[in-house]
Amino acid sequence: MPPKNLHSLNNSPDYLELKKKYDELQLRVTRFSVIEQELIHARNQMDQEVMIYRQMQQFNTKALEDITDEFYTRLVTETLLEIFETEVAFVCIDIPNTGNSALRHIEGFSLNEEQKFALHLYMINLFTDLPSGTLRSFEPRASDKLRTLLPIRHLMVTQVRDPQLNITITLMGGISDKGSPFYEPIRKDREAAFTVFSQQVLTNQINRFKTHTIREQFNALTIEQKRITSIAENFLNFDTNPDKNIQRMVDLSVQLLSGNCSVYEKLENELIFTSSSYSKDGYLNNTSEEKICYRITHLSGRDIVCQQITNELLQQHKSPWLRQFAGLTFLGSVLRIDKKPIGTLVVFLDSSVPINDSIFQLARILTAAIAVEERRKNALKALSESEEKYRMIFEGTPNGIIVADPVIQRFQYVNCSACQLFGYNEEEFLNLTLDELHPAASTDDVKQLFKSLEKGEIKVAMEVPCIHKNKSIFYADISSSRISIGGRSLLAGFFTDVTQQRFDQQAILKSNIELKKINSELDNFVYSVSHDLRSPLLAILGLVQLIHQHQQSDEAMQKYISMIAASATRMDDTIKEILDYSRNARLDIVVSPVDFNLMIREIFEDVRHISPEKITLKLNIKQDIPFYSDSNRISTLIKNIISNSVKYRKKSVNNSYININILITSEEAVLRFEDNGEGIEAIHQDRIFDMFYRASNSAPGTGLGLYICKEILHNIDGTISLDSVAGKGSVFTVTIKNKTK
Repeated sequence: MPPKNLHSLNNSPDYLELKKKYDELQLRVTRFSVIEQELIHARNQMDQEVMIYRQMQQFNTKALEDITDEFYTRLVTETLLEIFETEVAFVCIDIPNTGNSALRHIEGFSLNEEQKFALHLYMINLFTDLPSGTLRSFEPRASDKLRTLLPIRHLMVTQVRDPQLNITITLMGGISDKGSPFYEPIRKDREAAFTVFSQQVLTNQINRFKTHTIREQFNALTIEQKRITSIAENFLNFDTNPDKNIQRMVDLSVQLLSGNCSVYEKLENELIFTSSSYSKDGYLNNTSEEKICYRITHLSGRDIVCQQITNELLQQHKSPWLRQFAGLTFLGSVLRIDKKPIGTLVVFLDSSVPINDSIFQLARILTAAIAVEERRKNALKALSESEEKYRMIFEGTPNGIIVADPVIQRFQYVNCSACQLFGYNEEEFLNLTLDELHPAASTDDVKQLFKSLEKGEIKVAMEVPCIHKNKSIFYADISSSRISIGGRSLLAGFFTDVTQQRFDQQAILKSNIELKKINSELDNFVYSVSHDLRSPLLAILGLVQLIHQHQQSDEAMQKYISMIAASATRMDDTIKEILDYSRNARLDIVVSPVDFNLMIREIFEDVRHISPEKITLKLNIKQDIPFYSDSNRISTLIKNIISNSVKYRKKSVNNSYININILITSEEAVLRFEDNGEGIEAIHQDRIFDMFYRASNSAPGTGLGLYICKEILHNIDGTISLDSVAGKGSVFTVTIKNKTK
């Protein structure tokens, strides 16, 4: 039995009051412990997200390198495994209408190409009628067709598309039945990052596709230029003997069309010309055949024909000579003079050689060249007729050709392509000077380039600025060649329009610069956000540790709790600004009517309590027509500007105010925010719209607010400017385009 005095002590009012406070303190400690665990969990989650975005940045860096498609798909799947900690990763890149099959790759499980195709079809069915970017995460049933391909326990899959280029990216990550004991289930908090990563893969693939397309176009232009240059050089350096020139064209036809051999069969006699790959003599007598090349071409009803030499064709014509070309492709073109057929030029091609308009055009040009030489045989005025035939060849080329006399510095000949390129007719063109074909600012540089071409110091002048008759500027690659006509040494220039190619290359460079800017901002973002979140977190942890280590008075406890609340509020403000930044960067523009009066008054009521002192709002709106834009983004913009005015008010004045004047027209809205706060020193005014830049430390903040304002206005077609005097106040002027429906 306890002593009587102890019993009375336990029932005394002081003891009971002390015990009550002790119990309350224990309850607070328990709550702080829970908060501490939640904060530690939040920190770990943030560290994991930072790590994920760093890995995504590393992926972007590698993807921008010049790598093969196979390496790129392997890089995607390996990054999936590394970031999202799955056992199996699958990617399919499908670009229809390009002639190439879809790129498919799987890591963590072995499938043959047929099984990969079946898996791709399964993924397509998952996203039928679903919008691009939809993410699905589920556990397949035992009866699901997928389990016949992959013994998968849980998977996360998404599909993103680019409607302009018709590119579809399918990404999947999963965990198999066998690997489920060793892998954690796919976490829900990874879904947003999974969607972001899929967009990164799509963006990189779009850039790779555009780069590849431009390279193909550039290579095609280069090949075409070489072909045209080779034709022109042969045309412009013809021998005086027409038969030698015909033989040169026959040999050139094999070279330009990548053929096995070529034959020029004449109708008027038994002589046929062949390429050196067929006969060392260059020509032979065809006494046993009845103009088989002309018959095959003529029976088609066209002057140019392309068909396979099949058994049916051989049986139809019963030609022993033709049998030696069985399995090849017959490309024949009838030569005509004054609409009368005189012969047939045939090039025998491997079946693997692609047949396109360029092939037919070259065949027509070569046929026309031989026809010119045939006409020269019968012409009485060789010089005049040769000049006429040269003009025919000039008009057959798609690139502009200009022939000039460097001695008198005048143009002598010009083809239709060059006239179309510069916008003049032939008579106007021949009266022009070199200075009139190029912009005045670049004339001296162009003349220096032509001197280098003439001396042979360079072969091609790249992207030379030229001026059209309508004063527009275009760019051309120019090559030149020395030619001799009528005993005169002339200079021929070959012009290839590369304006579109130049613009495409500049677009790619711009995209690369933007990607580098995004990577740089991402680095800055990760560093600053982690610092702004860790600082209040460490402060909270330190205060909790003080509470644990020492028994504090009520006053001290209240002080610590206030400090913890302030740190938590700072962290919450930082997270809100991060969310504002993310929403502006990710969400589509949604146009709707904007009620500035209601919006501004609600915002002011929300933020005016930031200041313990009274602050007055004066709002003046002049509006006769509705204003349309993205309401959510404009609300975020106005809230950031007003909250800055409240936070950075001048503490020494009692009449703090914010004056807002708004003028709305059919074209735009002009918003003017004026306050009598601290103002901003001139040294900071050029950088206040930079990410994480703070001009003052008199109030807490992250430096994201005005940066978000600038980015919002970039997205909704607006601008912002500042006029501020330190110690007197600031004026922010915002203009926003009226997207009237």
